[in-house]
Amino acid sequence: MGLAQLQHWARAQLLHDRVRVSPGPPSDLLRPDVNAVLQRRCSPVHPRRLRQAAEELGEGWGRRVLASTRDPRSAAQALTSELRPGEVREWLEDDITDLVGAYGQITGLPSASAKLQVLGDTPCPRFHADHVRLRALVSYAGPGTLVVDNRHVKRRWLWGGSGGVAVAEVAESAAQQAGEGDVVWLKGHGAAGNYGMGAVHRSPWLGQGAEGGAEGACGVGAEVEVGAGREGGGRGRAATAGATAVASAPPLRLLLTVDDVVGWAEEEGGEGCGCGKDHSHRPDESLQGAAAAPRPMSLPAAAARRAAAEAEVAAAEAVRSCRLLPAPPPPPSAPVPSPSPAARLAEALLPRIPPCARRSELTRLLIARRGFTAVLAEADAPDAARVNAFVRGLPRPRGRRGGGGRGEGGKAGGGERPPPDATAAQALGDFHRFPRWMWRNAEVERFVAWLRGHNAGVCPGEDSATSPRAAARRCGFYGLDLYSLHGSAEAVLSYLRESDPEAARAVEARYRCFDKYGADAQSYGLATSLFNRASCEEAVGRALAEVRRRLAEAGERAEGGPGWAEDALAAEANAIVVAGAEAYYRNMFTREEATWNLRDAHFLAAAGAVERHLRRGREAAGEADTRPRMVVWAHNSHLGDARATAMGWRRGELSLGQLLRGAYGRAGGWSGAEGEGAALLVGFSTHSGTVTAADDWGEPCRRKAVRPSRPGSWEHLMHLAAGGGVVGAEGGAEGGGPGARGRREGWFAVDLREPRLAEALQAPRLERAIGVVYRPDSELSSHYFGARLAEQFDLYVHVDHTRAVRPLAPHEGEGEGEGWGGRGPPPASPWEGGEEDEEAEGAWAAGVTEGDMPDLWPSGV
Repeated sequence: MGLAQLQHWARAQLLHDRVRVSPGPPSDLLRPDVNAVLQRRCSPVHPRRLRQAAEELGEGWGRRVLASTRDPRSAAQALTSELRPGEVREWLEDDITDLVGAYGQITGLPSASAKLQVLGDTPCPRFHADHVRLRALVSYAGPGTLVVDNRHVKRRWLWGGSGGVAVAEVAESAAQQAGEGDVVWLKGHGAAGNYGMGAVHRSPWLGQGAEGGAEGACGVGAEVEVGAGREGGGRGRAATAGATAVASAPPLRLLLTVDDVVGWAEEEGGEGCGCGKDHSHRPDESLQGAAAAPRPMSLPAAAARRAAAEAEVAAAEAVRSCRLLPAPPPPPSAPVPSPSPAARLAEALLPRIPPCARRSELTRLLIARRGFTAVLAEADAPDAARVNAFVRGLPRPRGRRGGGGRGEGGKAGGGERPPPDATAAQALGDFHRFPRWMWRNAEVERFVAWLRGHNAGVCPGEDSATSPRAAARRCGFYGLDLYSLHGSAEAVLSYLRESDPEAARAVEARYRCFDKYGADAQSYGLATSLFNRASCEEAVGRALAEVRRRLAEAGERAEGGPGWAEDALAAEANAIVVAGAEAYYRNMFTREEATWNLRDAHFLAAAGAVERHLRRGREAAGEADTRPRMVVWAHNSHLGDARATAMGWRRGELSLGQLLRGAYGRAGGWSGAEGEGAALLVGFSTHSGTVTAADDWGEPCRRKAVRPSRPGSWEHLMHLAAGGGVVGAEGGAEGGGPGARGRREGWFAVDLREPRLAEALQAPRLERAIGVVYRPDSELSSHYFGARLAEQFDLYVHVDHTRAVRPLAPHEGEGEGEGWGGRGPPPASPWEGGEEDEEAEGAWAAGVTEGDMPDLWPSGV
C-alpha cells in the first residue's frame, strides 16, 4: 500500500499542539506539528469473528517478528500462521502486510517490529508517552487505545510507563478511543524534533468493554459479545450496534503493534510501552543504516529524502561561499575597537586562528584586542568569585567553605580571608558540585592562568583594589547560575558580618527559613511544592531588598575603592542567587517548563548586575567609553534564541539569548539594531570527536566518542561545508562532488546575518545539544531538537572534530560528594580509562563548547 492509497482511508483525526484537523492521512505524521493520528476504518470481517479467533488463540498468546517493510508479506504470514485457515486469517494477513508497508513508507525504515498478541488484562493503565519514533496500534478484537489531545495533558506528570499520570489526572472526557479495527498512529519521543512531546495514550480498561461505547467507522465498535467464562461456558448472543453487554467477563483483545525495534529483548507485554521500563532508542544494525539508506523506489518518502539531500548540499554550498575565511592576524597595535560589539566580535573571528580554535581562544582575542572586561560563565557565583579574585589580584573571598552550605546548624562560615591562591588550579578549587569537571579542567585552567597574566600587563604596577583605572580595564570572571542556594547565602552573610553586623543579623533571620529543610535544596522544593509547606519566597525577597539598601547606603558614603566594589557586587549577586534559587527549587517538581525559564531569567538579572557594576567602575575611572563589553560562556541552548527552536515553539521555553536580544537589540541583520549595546549570539557545533561526559546526572565522567552528526542536521550540513563530503545516493557522506571541493577545513565561522546565507538556511533542521550528560545510544531522542539556525544565532563557529576536555586532578582530601559523579573517591583517571591528553602547554585541542557545557535538559534536575 503506497501513500497515495492511504489518502482515502476515511475519518482520520489528527491530534497535535493547537488544533484538530479532520480528515487527513497518516502521512501527515511527517509534519512536525502532528504527533498522533486516529484512523477510523471499516473492517470487511465482522468483529464477532475476530473475537472468536482471539478466544481460540487464548489469553497470553503472542508472536513477534522482525518484518521487512519492503516485503512484509512473509512476516504477516508468520504472525497469522496459528489462526484457523479462512477469511479471518486471509484478511489479517493482508491488513498486517499493508500496515507494515505503510509504516516503512512513512518512516523510511527498512525493517520494523511487528507483534500480534491476545490480551486479557490492562497492561498500561496509565497515560504515558513512548520512547519510539512511531508506533501503530490496531485492536482487531476488543476496545482500542485511548489517545489524549496535547491541550489536555500536563506533561510534568508523565514520568514514563506505569509512573505516568494516574487516570484521575487526565479528564476521561478529553480522551478519544479507537474502535475495533481502527489504527492509532503514535509519534513518540524518539521522532526527530519530538522529544518531550510524544503522543499520550493508555490501554483500555477491558473490564469496561468499549469504555463508553466508542465506535468505529462502521458503527459496530460498541458491539459487545463476551462469554460467561473463558474456560468452558457459552457465549452471549451478539448484540446489535449500541446495545449493552449481556455477559460479565471482560473481552479478550487481539492487538497488533508495529514499531521501530525498540527494547526488543525487554518489551514483552501490553501496547509496547513496557510500563515503566526505559525504552531509550537503541539502534541495531538494521536501524542504524536506515537513516542513511532510503529505498530506491518512486515513493513520496524516497523522493522527499532525495530532495532533502539535495537541499542539504545546496545549503552547504551557500555556507562555504559565505563563511568567514581566516585572514592574517592584526598587529599587536591594533586600532581602537569599532563602536559596535557585533563588529568587534566579527573582526575577532577573522584573524587566522589555528584550526583547533575554540571558545577560550576567541575570548582571548576579544579581551586582548577588543577591550572586553568580563567573562560571565554558566557557573555558580560563589565558586566563580574565587576565580575573579585570582585573575584580578584581589584577596580571596572570606568565609568560603568547600562544597558546604549553611547546612545543619544554619551558621555561616567565619569572616577570615584565606590566603591567596598561587595557581589557577587552586583558584578553581571551589567548584565542588556535579559536574565538577565542567569548569575544573585543563582548558579552563590555562585560560584562567592566561587571564591573570594579561591583567598583570594592564596598567602595570597599579593595584586592582585601589586603582580605579586598573580595575576598570582589567577583565573579571563572574558566575551566572543559581544552584548555590546555601553557598550564596553563606557568602552574603560572611560579607555582611564584616561590613555591617546589624544587616547581617537581619538577613540571617530571613535565611533561617531554609534551616528546617537541611542542606539539600531539593528537599525544600519537595516540601513546598508537593507537601504544601510554607515557602521562603517573602523572606528571601526582603533579604535581597535589605542587602541592596545597605550596599546603596555604603556606596553613597564612598566607603571603599574598587576592591570594596568587587566585594559589594559579590554580595548583591549572591543575594540575587538566593532569591532565584528559592523560586527555582520551589517550582522544580510541579512546573518543569517554568524552572527553565526562571533559570534563564536569572542569568539575565545576574548579567545586569555585573553590567551596572562595570559601568560604575568605568565612570569612576573617567573612561571616555563607559559601556561594558562582556563575553558569556554558556550552552548553545541558553545562548541561542529559543523562539527559533523547538524549546520555544513547542515547550514555551525562553533563553538567555532571547532575553539579551530583547534587552539590547539584535546585532545587525533583520532587526536593524546594529550599533551601541547590541547583543551578538554565537553558536558552536561539531561533527564528531570525543567529549568528557557522564552517563547520567551525578554519575562519573568518562571520555566518550561523539557519534558523527545525523544527515539532515545542522551539524552535518556544516560538516559538508567543511569539506567533509556530500550526501550521495544512499544518504551518507561521500567524498568528492560539489560539497567536497577544496581542502577540508578543521574549523570555520559564518555570519548568519548575511542575507544570502539567511535565505539558504531558513528551513528548520535538527540540531544537536551535548552537555555533561551524553547518551550516544539514544542520541536522536536525547540530544536532537528542531531549530532555525539563522534566527537562533548571529554567528556560528563549526569545529569539525572535537577532543574531550581533561578534568583536573582532585585536591588532597577531596573525593567525597558528587563533583566527579557518583559517591566516594573519584576514579584514578577522571576518564575512567583511555589515553590521557598529552597536548603541550599552550596548544589548543580541537573542540567545541557543547562538550564543556552542562546538560540541564529540560529542567536542570
